[in-house]
Formats: sequence, structure tokens, C-alpha cells
Amino acid sequence: MENVYKDIKKLNDIKLIVFDMDGVLLKNRNSWDVLIDKISGNKIKRDKMIYTFDYLYRHNIPAHLYNSLRSGNMARYLNLNDISPNLHMTMEEIKKMGIKTAIVSAGVHEFAEYLGTMYGFDYAIGNQIDTENMKIVKKC
Repeated sequence: MENVYKDIKKLNDIKLIVFDMDGVLLKNRNSWDVLIDKISGNKIKRDKMIYTFDYLYRHNIPAHLYNSLRSGNMARYLNLNDISPNLHMTMEEIKKMGIKTAIVSAGVHEFAEYLGTMYGFDYAIGNQIDTENMKIVKKC
């Protein structure tokens, strides 16, 4: 195991490590599409419409999906099996070295916050829902 960490001393000058969430911390490449797929469920069959992040970003969020996409409800749709393996071990090693960590993602802000809290990230930011205008707000 010692050989695995032989180059870790090179990290001594690093103050902050920033991680992307989708495709890095989460195996899935688009957390918005995962979230939209989970909340739309039977609504896709009823509307004969396949919603994607790109569609909702361009056309706004339809009223029948909006309540499920409001802040506070979204973190529960994160599939914990989607978290990259060994993230816990990686974060432990980084924290031992006193390096700050951040999640900066175009993905779901609530997923980033949840992961940030669960794994001890210092900062977490992602895209959010504009609660007044039923739009996805890009912050990253």
C-alpha cells in the first residue's frame, strides 16, 4: 500500500482541489437528466414527451413537473449507488493533508450540497431552479 501513496507528498503546496460532479463524483454524466427522469416517471407516458435538461432549459419547466423540482425535494432523488467508488477514501486522504475541497458543477445544486455534506467538502455549487419563473438557472 505504501507504493500507492509514494507521490502524495507532491500535493503539499496545493490549497484547494475542485471536483466536477457529473461523470466524476457521480458515475452518471448528467444529474439533471437523472433527476428529471425520476420525477417525470409516469408523466412521460401520459404526455408522450421525453423531458431532458436541454428541453427544460430552453422551454421552461412544465407545471406538472415543477413541484417535484422545487428546492428541498430534489436531494432525495440522488441515487447513492451512483457515487464513484473510493470517494470516501480519497476525501479522507485529502483532508489529512489539510487541503480544502470544492464541488463546482453544472449539475443539480442539491445533489452537490448533499454530496458536499456527506463527504466533508468545504464548498459545493451547482445549477438551481428559479422558483419564480420555473426555469433552470445556470450558475456555473
